[in-house]
Amino acid sequence: MIAPHMIQGSPEWLAYRATRGGASEAAAVLGIGAYMPRNMRELWELKKGRREVYVTKAMSDGLEREESARLHVERVEGLALSPDVVEEGRLSASLDGITFDRKIVAEIKIPARGRESDLAVYVDTHGKPPPHYMAQCQQQMMICKPDEFIFAVCFGDDEITDSIRVHVEPDPAMQDRIRAAWDMFFTYLDSDEPPPTGDDERDDDAEYVAAAKAWREAKAALTVASDAEAEARKALIALCDADATVGGGVKVKRYWTSRTNYKAAAESAGVDLSEYQGEGSYSWRLTVEDGE
Repeated sequence: MIAPHMIQGSPEWLAYRATRGGASEAAAVLGIGAYMPRNMRELWELKKGRREVYVTKAMSDGLEREESARLHVERVEGLALSPDVVEEGRLSASLDGITFDRKIVAEIKIPARGRESDLAVYVDTHGKPPPHYMAQCQQQMMICKPDEFIFAVCFGDDEITDSIRVHVEPDPAMQDRIRAAWDMFFTYLDSDEPPPTGDDERDDDAEYVAAAKAWREAKAALTVASDAEAEARKALIALCDADATVGGGVKVKRYWTSRTNYKAAAESAGVDLSEYQGEGSYSWRLTVEDGE
């Protein structure tokens, strides 16, 4: 018999997850989440019902294609896999696939942009999952202790027909950090006290608040103007029958463009592009916080 809370996606499973620490949340509890929840505070709000995860079309499409991807991994790896939910104390992991002898685990991703996705490019370049997915893999390995762990990025049109697959090794240091982070998180979850955001909070700084208000208003106006420009552009192009049309002080010209896949060209020529990669640099990202 399979307990209701072990069935992925069931109401019982969702209620159970609210009190547990899932592997897909390991990145958030470490503060390295790439998507919401990105940190302990957002994860706490999610488990307390004060936030909701918006299910995008890409996410729902990925869920619908998961079985096809699992079958593909089975074919290319010569395995028989089945989904499962495993537990260790308050920690859990929803596995995309595990062999019957419990020795091999597969984590499967199906990015909407296929081989052109940032995920596929990262895995292909570095030979391992990006940090936020690495945390998920490490928690799964921490609980299951498999002999082999496969991270598969799958793609195809109607059916999954191709993939990039890498083997992930256990990282004891990261697993220790995950355990410690969950221990801290559960103290907040059980006491109903929210974790600190870790941000420099400036709601009492009048100058910062005024600058933030000015930026939000400018951003909102820019969005409206951008939408209007896109609609006007579409309407103007629809009125053009020639390769070049002029009128009202605006010239509309049609021209042909093509893109070269330099990464594929370098791979075909046997050139390693990593040696040409420049040093990184810090950038700034501004976002409008939920509820603002």
